[in-house]
Amino acid sequence: MEKDFLDDIVVVKRSGQRVSFNDAKIALAVKKGFDSVYEEYDEKNVYKVKEKVLDQIRKEYKDRKTIGVEDVSDVIEEVLKKLKYNEVYDSFKNYRERRDASREAFVVKQQHKFVKAIESLGLKSAGEENAKRENANVDGDGPMGTMLHFGSTVSRELYMI
Repeated sequence: MEKDFLDDIVVVKRSGQRVSFNDAKIALAVKKGFDSVYEEYDEKNVYKVKEKVLDQIRKEYKDRKTIGVEDVSDVIEEVLKKLKYNEVYDSFKNYRERRDASREAFVVKQQHKFVKAIESLGLKSAGEENAKRENANVDGDGPMGTMLHFGSTVSRELYMI
């Protein structure tokens, strides 16, 4: 039996993490799309969509070593649309848009927390900073102490997200 190129392709997640291709995840995503629309449906439809998605990935990505998770989702959408599973397509597309908005909101919240952490450190006057530099090796409150305090505060704030 000929080796399937999907056995070697790597999926690049949004975080940049690289994982082995897993067609079961495609089946699960398609199944969730059907579940969101229909109370009952024929599982053969999920299998049919999954197989068409795999065929399209094989065709479009055969010369590549990686595929992005968003690219996989795009292919799922294309196949749902092509096979005229319009309600499932709409549900899948809307879910992706909501998740993208949620991820964006989380990033904005992280950025806000980071700025708040920096603000909570407070700004010192130039005289205080000079005094710190002069005593840097004596009291631990010099540049290294400031960096340790900064790192600790930012880490604490980001952890609380």
